[in-house]
Amino acid sequence: MSDQKLQGHRWGRARIGLIQLGVFLALTGCASTRQIRPSEIVRYQVERVFPNVSYEDLWTTTRDVLIDFSRSEDPQRKIEIYTRDTGARSGIGRFIVYHRAGGRFFRRLRTQYEIRILDQQLAGPGTTLGVEASPQVFEITFLSYPEWVAAKGEPYTLLADEILDEIVARVRQKATAAASPG
Repeated sequence: MSDQKLQGHRWGRARIGLIQLGVFLALTGCASTRQIRPSEIVRYQVERVFPNVSYEDLWTTTRDVLIDFSRSEDPQRKIEIYTRDTGARSGIGRFIVYHRAGGRFFRRLRTQYEIRILDQQLAGPGTTLGVEASPQVFEITFLSYPEWVAAKGEPYTLLADEILDEIVARVRQKATAAASPG
């Protein structure tokens, strides 16, 4: 075989290898450059107003509930607390927590929960507690660093409802304990 044919054969194999690599990266989502429009993102929001509960009591109750959820052994209830801001001066408290929802193949998924507490002076008749859930996906592209970005699809809303229900139950429990004589 001549040198020219042999060299052409090697370049042909290299081209096929590069094409295979490109197809693999495109199928696994690593070569994706499509940006998700804000209108495609589904967020779940729910709010409750607590008329006779102080901001500080609601903040500490929320903190305690989230700590209990973070220590849970159940993977459906396990969360990671990212940040907590008392907002004592501004009257706006905020918690950011994450729940890993698993994933498939090379695609990792999680849901971000933002829990906001608004003081009575800002919210009107009572202290307001709001929970917002939004789905996220871990992406690696050629043009950016690996990061969590907004994802299309439904967020895991069952946990948001469980967190809110647990906070409501504990607030009621504290109110009945304070109201009962003895």
